[in-house]
Amino acid sequence: MDQVQHSEGLCNAIMALISPELYDSGLNAIELIKQGQEMAKPHPHQQQWPSIFIASQVIVNWVTPPHRDSGGCPTHYDLLMSAGTHTKAELSVPELGVHLSYRPGDVVAVCGKVFLHEVADWSGGERVSVSHYMKDNVHERLKVCHPNWPREEDYLSLVGK
Repeated sequence: MDQVQHSEGLCNAIMALISPELYDSGLNAIELIKQGQEMAKPHPHQQQWPSIFIASQVIVNWVTPPHRDSGGCPTHYDLLMSAGTHTKAELSVPELGVHLSYRPGDVVAVCGKVFLHEVADWSGGERVSVSHYMKDNVHERLKVCHPNWPREEDYLSLVGK
């Protein structure tokens, strides 16, 4: 947990900018879990969890076929971080006709339940992807509200008048 604390802090900050309500929902859920809410038994490391996301998954050197993520709600963003030594990769969202750079250091937010997304191939070395996501059933069990879709006024209020 100590080794990923700084990168998770960066992911948390990115989500706070992209979707402030989702950030608040995730933070609320994690705080409830740390308090022992709805836990069958405490995990010895739960207090050290540095993320607002319920879970993360590491994918190493695997093609990611087109898929939708079944566990979130439509307004949840998954935060996908690319790492490794590869020099070229694309994260595609075919329904939108979008092909994004997915080289080491790139971070992409996608509504994974709503949109098909994939990484069909990469070149130039090892590919590591860290997917951060929230689970709707965990939020429902903890009675954490679903966030609304971000709105323009959410951002305008951050920059002042």
